Amino acid sequence: MECKLIRHEITGWRNIPLYDEIKIINGSIVNGNKIGEYQIIESDNEVKEGMFTAIMAPDDAMNANDSKRAPKSSLVLIDLEAHVEEGELGVFFYNGICIIRILKSQGKYPVLTAHNKTYSDIQVIKDDEFYVIGRVAEVSMKV
Repeated sequence: MECKLIRHEITGWRNIPLYDEIKIINGSIVNGNKIGEYQIIESDNEVKEGMFTAIMAPDDAMNANDSKRAPKSSLVLIDLEAHVEEGELGVFFYNGICIIRILKSQGKYPVLTAHNKTYSDIQVIKDDEFYVIGRVAEVSMKV
């Protein structure tokens, strides 16, 4: 698979490439295969400009009936420059996979939680491969 940088600068409302996955290779964020376009829509966060990418939600861990939801196969716009605060929905690279979870802290290392309770909380430990990719800026079911 060819890997390219996934950062796309947005200077207004427009479409950006949509990827099937995100990986971390040698400490750099790279994309998987381009599978379409993400059309940026108006959101509560009023995304206007910055460095973004978009992926399809990889699992159903974030199915919910509130604003912190990203159902499987939904389109997720990721703000690569935003800091993910406790309680916010973020995109993380954890031990080789890209996941979308709510960031919580318990002591020295973060805990990643899912709305779907069939998914256990993930307690990140020192030896884990863990990167914060970015904050979820918007979720859409449109392609």
